[in-house]
Amino acid sequence: MKSLGMIIKDQRKTKKLTLVQLASMLDVTQGYLSNIENGNRNPSPEVLKKLSKTLEMDYSKLLHEAGYDDLSKAALLAQTFDVFKDEFDVSDTFLRMTALEETIDIENFLQQDSHLLQSENIQPKYKGHLLTEQDRKRILTMLEVLFPEYQNGEE
Repeated sequence: MKSLGMIIKDQRKTKKLTLVQLASMLDVTQGYLSNIENGNRNPSPEVLKKLSKTLEMDYSKLLHEAGYDDLSKAALLAQTFDVFKDEFDVSDTFLRMTALEETIDIENFLQQDSHLLQSENIQPKYKGHLLTEQDRKRILTMLEVLFPEYQNGEE
């Protein structure tokens, strides 16, 4: 398994950038970048963000490799939301969800027969199609994949 430094170094070389060039693009010193590539330093999330853009790498994966697991999950969810936000008609749903003042169990929520996903006033769509019972099951499956640590009933 490659270390974070090796992953960055390999991608830098793939992009045909020298250490000096990449350091300049990131606004960091050559020594700092060299220490990252050699595994002697762990880059900050800000540097990882710049690296991801400059080297065209997945930011959430870089965060994970650097040990920023919570930030990695948040970045992955943000990326996922950005991908799907234009596909859903959810403005009313978001207003209703933010109005909730209690914690809801998403699994139970999605399995209910009467909730926001089946409301006559709210019709969430994906690529022009209304969400169905099968879609709700797919959402639950996606949540299981995104949050495997919760599969044993842990909180």
